[in-house]
Amino acid sequence: MTRILKLYNPDAATDGRPSLPEFVPTPTAERVFKTLWAVHQLGDLGVVRGSAGLGKTTAIREYERRHPGVFVFTMSELIRNKQDVAQLISDRLYISTYSLFEFAGRLKERLRSSMLEGEEQSFGRWLFVFDEAQHMTLDAVSMLRSISDATGAGMVFAGNHGVLRSNRVGSNRSSLRQAPLWTGELAQVKSRVSGWCEIEGCEPGDVLAFLEACGISAEREDLMAFLWEWAQKPGGLRNVQKILTEALRMEQGWPFTTESLDAAVDSLALTAPGRLA
Repeated sequence: MTRILKLYNPDAATDGRPSLPEFVPTPTAERVFKTLWAVHQLGDLGVVRGSAGLGKTTAIREYERRHPGVFVFTMSELIRNKQDVAQLISDRLYISTYSLFEFAGRLKERLRSSMLEGEEQSFGRWLFVFDEAQHMTLDAVSMLRSISDATGAGMVFAGNHGVLRSNRVGSNRSSLRQAPLWTGELAQVKSRVSGWCEIEGCEPGDVLAFLEACGISAEREDLMAFLWEWAQKPGGLRNVQKILTEALRMEQGWPFTTESLDAAVDSLALTAPGRLA
């Protein structure tokens, strides 16, 4: 497979200092891209799972920006069951419906008609990505699997390590219970997952990509070691992004030194590695 992500030079600030782009093509982002690409092309189900701060959502949003026919939805404690999901999709695709039964039928009709009419989509398919999917109930996942079966649209469930590992069943809090993923109605989901991206943590290449985006040579082992220590803390790559952004913002923040990065950490009031409260 050809490399999906392409490196590019960030725009320089007016004073000659670089500025971090909104999206930095890290190795972890490329893994997310490849999973989305496979599910999008095949029209199957996929999972992107990992701790917070590793760049999952940023990569997903960038994929959405680059490819037509991709829709990203964010789940939460308040938006999680099949009624909530149906409403989100209906609003986004301008589908008028008054019941779940009508929704499923009209969505399938909408997807099929768009393909016949040649509406612009990558690979001739649609892709729906549900971020923070650890909040989703089993009935919502089952409904989406059924829609994918009927239309060939790809469905990706992204979030923390709880995604599709243990989900809640029921449409209200009084009927919630815990159930393992691959039992009952979700047995069919297991056989449909064609893309699985498990992100355990940051890679050194992720930190290096952020340094390169700032115009810093890979030979600066002191800066790499400083940021790598922060990348392994809770918050992961988000820590690195915050530190570099703050260092660039501060006067004397460029060119980078470990002292300027330390000053950025102090300014952000982060807890230093090895000195957890």
